Amino acid sequence: MFFVLGYIYAQDRGWQLEFTRRIITGTLSDLAPSGSAGAEARNQFYKTDVLLRQIGLRRAGEFLVNRLSQMEKQYLQQYVRGINYYIDSNPHEQPLELRLLNFFTADRLKMGKWTLADALAIPGFMAMELSFGATLLEIFRRDAVEKLGANLTEFLLPILNVNARSWFLNLTSDDVSRPSYLSFEEKNNAKKGSKLVPTLFSELFPLSPSKGSNNWVIGPNKTESGKPILANDMHLSLTTPGIWYEVHLSSPDFHAWGWVLPGMPLIVAGHNEYVQWGFTNNRADVADLYYVNQTEDGTRYYVNGETKPFKIITENVRLSNGTVRTFEIKISEFGPLIKLGDEEFAFQWPLESDDERNNMFRAFWQMNKATSAQEFKNALRYFSLPGQNVVFADVQGNYGYQLTGLIPIRNKGYGLIPSDSSSGEYYWKGYIPFEELYGEMNPEKGYFATANNKVVPDDYPYYIGGRYTPAYRAERISELIESKTKLSIQDVMEIQQDVYFKPTKQLLKYFDLIDPQELTEQAKQVFELAKTFDGYAFASSSEAAAFFAWEIFFEKEVFYDELGEDLFYDFVAWYYKKNLADLAETPSHLLFDKVTTPQRENAADLVVASLEAATQFLNEKLGNNPQLWRWGALHKAYFPHTLGRAFGFFNPSPVESNGAMHTINVGHAPLWAEIRGEKKMVFQQTMGSSERVIAEVSRGFSKVFVVTPPGQIGTVPSSHYQDQLLAWASGRYFTTVFDPRTVVASLPLSQTFTP
Repeated sequence: MFFVLGYIYAQDRGWQLEFTRRIITGTLSDLAPSGSAGAEARNQFYKTDVLLRQIGLRRAGEFLVNRLSQMEKQYLQQYVRGINYYIDSNPHEQPLELRLLNFFTADRLKMGKWTLADALAIPGFMAMELSFGATLLEIFRRDAVEKLGANLTEFLLPILNVNARSWFLNLTSDDVSRPSYLSFEEKNNAKKGSKLVPTLFSELFPLSPSKGSNNWVIGPNKTESGKPILANDMHLSLTTPGIWYEVHLSSPDFHAWGWVLPGMPLIVAGHNEYVQWGFTNNRADVADLYYVNQTEDGTRYYVNGETKPFKIITENVRLSNGTVRTFEIKISEFGPLIKLGDEEFAFQWPLESDDERNNMFRAFWQMNKATSAQEFKNALRYFSLPGQNVVFADVQGNYGYQLTGLIPIRNKGYGLIPSDSSSGEYYWKGYIPFEELYGEMNPEKGYFATANNKVVPDDYPYYIGGRYTPAYRAERISELIESKTKLSIQDVMEIQQDVYFKPTKQLLKYFDLIDPQELTEQAKQVFELAKTFDGYAFASSSEAAAFFAWEIFFEKEVFYDELGEDLFYDFVAWYYKKNLADLAETPSHLLFDKVTTPQRENAADLVVASLEAATQFLNEKLGNNPQLWRWGALHKAYFPHTLGRAFGFFNPSPVESNGAMHTINVGHAPLWAEIRGEKKMVFQQTMGSSERVIAEVSRGFSKVFVVTPPGQIGTVPSSHYQDQLLAWASGRYFTTVFDPRTVVASLPLSQTFTP
């Protein structure tokens, strides 16, 4: 069965497998143009390969191979054999992407063989997708404190743990400043934001702390059917093909449905015959950056007055023009050294931890085989990275929530800014024991919901993290669940498709501060539309278009002068809407005064200025008739292919999208951001629900409703390349079939494998 899955995956999504393998192994450089015009591209690809190898996804995979039991290794080997058998038996059926790249490279590119180590690196790949950008928040916080002070920095990026917040607010200038042993370049020429990493790397792993998800489970006492209902939609980068591949696996001793990742043969999110489950990112801070004091010859580093040797690995990167570049990876007890901008840090995370719980393949195997909610919860012991909020329910009516991950217990500090490794104080003492990770079974309130918000109670004794998403989505989900005594599948669908922007009422208070007569005639029209916005961000809404255009310009009027260009477009941009909502009751706050002008401004002045700017923008983008404006004309969802900028036919056409940032049906935009070196206002949606599922958890799983955008097959000619995209955009679902006999009887096509 796993052999067949490997074969079919390689057949359906060969390019995705190949590109993922090259990310894991740090061998993207082969894909760059080999001619003289491709010199800059080759340099970007090389730098990205260096950083990927320093971080060590493949290195961790090799380490994790030895943690597999004989049985686990056997199943994974069958899957890898299936991938490689397809590659060997179809040498002339290379993915179209590789055939096109061959016109620009010196060598003939073809799919490479997979190994067990490649497959076991996939959880690290997902951890990079979900959390590496948040690791760089340490550098942002450091730079922001130096410029703005700790109080304003903490207001802009709230720290919800009381002890961590107090520690941060009491930082001294000595605590924040870079150690004296660093070079002049490292201390004075540090780059900001996306400049910290190569452009290609930032495209592979968009440096956004916003990636998250929604999940909730409703107990049997609160549903019309008397069965648990579970809903999940995971918010990730929208891509073509999508990151998830929907599969139904059935054999005499294994039966499960759900989504797998490239290189991972087991169901990541879905259900077996007994249990359904789903995920959101729990925002645990499981990675730290450290300054490292190296000896002059660079072979050793100082810790507490003594020197220790680096483990040094020599690596060769072959460029597409045949050149081979050599570099060294230095590994300390605080992790490998990585270059971020002009600074070098040790990067510590749990991917190579020798803790017995660091075994993601075992976690997924036991999750897939669990026969009850309790068995499923026990399987999460081995769910090490990335840290997740997991909701689950079984066919007996039990349901629950579990926080997962190897979450470090720090000897000193909270990992909110880079630490000095040479002091010997900022080490990890271990990880929060699994038995003490927060969880609930059959909660009294009748449901459990998470949306990347702070889930643990204030008196929880351990520090989880300092970068939670504003609680708007979680609060709205809870409000809608609690608004009815009993809920149906249709009710849950409506919750998952809800597009109410919860900060609306607070933000509209700013309009009470101004006299509309101060506005130009055209701006008055924008004002009238925006102030009647009811909070529902439907693509058809002209009020939403006016409101969000005003709001995004208001962000720049308020924050740009204090933060400056380097910081304004950085991570903090994801929190501006919450910041403005919090400021609505204090219109004379110092943040409303522009530091670049002699006069004292207040909120009303900036509201007027932003309405005028929004008016000009809307007229340019949508025409001068406000009645014809549509939010969807500004807010479109894009599912880019990795080669889509060079070969546009790979990209599905963008679709108008409901929702906005912080709505349950998340819309991601509008946002200020730096993308490929360009600082700009972004309305297009490039992150969102990468899948949706709503399931009644009952025997037979006959009521499971899903959508997997843009489509199942990753090859352009296929009719299933983007056939789920319009359903995704319009909020429609497809019904799954779990009974193997029904599946076989209704198959439109089949493929037979003979042992």
